[in-house]
Amino acid sequence: MANEGEDDRVKPAPYPESDKHEHDAVDVLNIILADSVKSSIDSRDKAPNHDGILEMVDEDNSPIGRLIIQVKKLPDDHIETPKKQMETRHLSYCYACGEPFLIIAVDVQNERAYWKNITVEWFENEDLHNQDYKTIHFPVENVISDSTEDYVEDWRDIADRTRKRNDILEKYQKLKRRSNPTIGKQRPEFRDIHTFLDKYHSLLDSDFEIVKEQLYPRIWKFGFGNIIYEEDELSYTLYPIEDDENDAQIRDIDSDWDEIHKLGANRMSGNPTDNPLRRDPKGFAYNALDHRVPDLFDEYNFDYSSCPFLAIEYIYPFISRFSALLGLEEKERYSVDEIREGYYRYLQFWLSEESKGIFQDRNVSDVHIVIDGFLEGESDDRYDHAHDIAQQRTEEAEIDPPLHRIIAEDYEQEVLERMINALVESSVDFIEKPYNDRDRMDPGSDVSNILEFYSDESIFENIQTYYTNYYKEYNNLAKSNFPALSEILIPSQTNFLLVVVDRDNLRDLRSTCIRRYWLEGKEQSLTVKCHWASDEEIPENYKEMGSGQGGVFEYEGDTYRTPYRGAGSQFMLEFDHSNRVVFDEVHRRMESEMKSYLAEKKVPIQYDS
Repeated sequence: MANEGEDDRVKPAPYPESDKHEHDAVDVLNIILADSVKSSIDSRDKAPNHDGILEMVDEDNSPIGRLIIQVKKLPDDHIETPKKQMETRHLSYCYACGEPFLIIAVDVQNERAYWKNITVEWFENEDLHNQDYKTIHFPVENVISDSTEDYVEDWRDIADRTRKRNDILEKYQKLKRRSNPTIGKQRPEFRDIHTFLDKYHSLLDSDFEIVKEQLYPRIWKFGFGNIIYEEDELSYTLYPIEDDENDAQIRDIDSDWDEIHKLGANRMSGNPTDNPLRRDPKGFAYNALDHRVPDLFDEYNFDYSSCPFLAIEYIYPFISRFSALLGLEEKERYSVDEIREGYYRYLQFWLSEESKGIFQDRNVSDVHIVIDGFLEGESDDRYDHAHDIAQQRTEEAEIDPPLHRIIAEDYEQEVLERMINALVESSVDFIEKPYNDRDRMDPGSDVSNILEFYSDESIFENIQTYYTNYYKEYNNLAKSNFPALSEILIPSQTNFLLVVVDRDNLRDLRSTCIRRYWLEGKEQSLTVKCHWASDEEIPENYKEMGSGQGGVFEYEGDTYRTPYRGAGSQFMLEFDHSNRVVFDEVHRRMESEMKSYLAEKKVPIQYDS
């Protein structure tokens, strides 16, 4: 029973209604989160910009990635089209946060939630600096519920990309600490350096946009680290400036080269009587690019979404060789879905079980595993048990487990995953063995000639596969990655390629058994046709046709102008020891064309005679 007069007392201030809503939202979120996500959230925490953290863990509950989150209750009238209005000052926390920053809106009524990754790029694109409020629209596919765990894989990818970027930037931050900004100073060379940087950035935003996208995501500009700048000598480095960073674009750097080199500087010195940047600042931008473009080729770091055959060439031999470790049978045809599941799930589960004694307190990403060795040993109970566990976990898994760091002869893990992802994103559903193997049991007398181990039909089919894909994949790779330079990188040719193969000289490596004729027809897209020289469609005097200016070729009753023709057959020898014939040749040729282009554009270094 209340005491008399108690109702007249001043009561403590109640929690606001919004506090109860956020508390309910956090309760629901904790219920529906996957077991592989550990939360540390306080809805009544006084931190102004976030409510806590989420940590993704592996099967041993070891942390593998972390997210900073802010939790909000989804308004009841926006459940069907999830959205939430927020103050932009809270969203701007993405600038100060070194880890991924997510807004999570919880549908308390239906016990589900939606998330959005708040990045600096998004904040800038939405021009939120000039707005007080922003309505966030949550993609409906970014759902969190107890019936799906797909979001965990997305969060792991976000955390992994952020960690890699932070590692790279930390190296450059150390370099910057060894330097002094030149703000407020005036020196004659600054005009040349500014001209050089303007041209360099212009090229990264146009002709060489792929360099910035693949090697330097989230980088706004580059600064010039001035080590030595004299009339007859140049040593410098370029350091990245992030899009959320306000930094000087010219810094003087300590000339203690050994230390600077360890921090990532690239030395570019001319002859003691030459400073190429001073002579031609704009042209020297191509010299600087010549130090970056090779990284794309060395790491095969391109967009392969329009080049499925390149991906097939790279992937098929790996799948065939390691099929047992991917839970697959060795065969000539695989679905893209089973390849993805075999690599990203079965193989990872199998390695975790087979090697679990190795990890102890370390994350799976900290240990390199050479998987070739697993093919050499005989099957035993432990080996079979690992397969049973991998099969069971693959069938039960809703998301991919953490990736092991694998080493396989002739394969780079990042390239392999890039190719698998390219296939998954393509319209290809199945891949088949690209080339025929040896099929001739009686090779004849010359066993030193590997072509003797192949039948005529197998050689012809391999030639046909090569030409059907080589020019198409080269053109697609150039257009996808260097669209502004594609007319330079792609040589003049028609859309109709006729390939004629001489059966009589098929295995004579001293003769020319393959001739190519580019015919001017009405084809709108690249068309390739291959024939034996003895086929009725090919004239007997085909070797003389198409030669000289205004040459023509008679084919299937029509006369075609033939502006280009060529010959060659050395690539045929590659089929016996490589399934990546087109892959290797396409990259070799494009790298050669790019080197030639840059060589024409670069400022030549002057040397003493």
